[in-house]
Amino acid sequence: MIAYILIATEHGEEEEIFDKVSQIKQVESAHIIFGEWDIIIKVSVENSEELAAIIMDHLRKLSGVRLTSSLIVAR
Repeated sequence: MIAYILIATEHGEEEEIFDKVSQIKQVESAHIIFGEWDIIIKVSVENSEELAAIIMDHLRKLSGVRLTSSLIVAR
């Protein structure tokens, strides 16, 4: 399963959050972007439970992460 996750950070926290999420083994790519969202990552996981664990146990627990939005690839 592939998903893209959008991350909104606190002002000035983009680089630090980018460095941390880039180290998560399921993250295939990460980019700092301009606009409403600050970072987009592409993850490859076995199932929705693994995706939920990444979001709940890793991303949302990082200091400086304000909001996430997940986009699961249909095909």
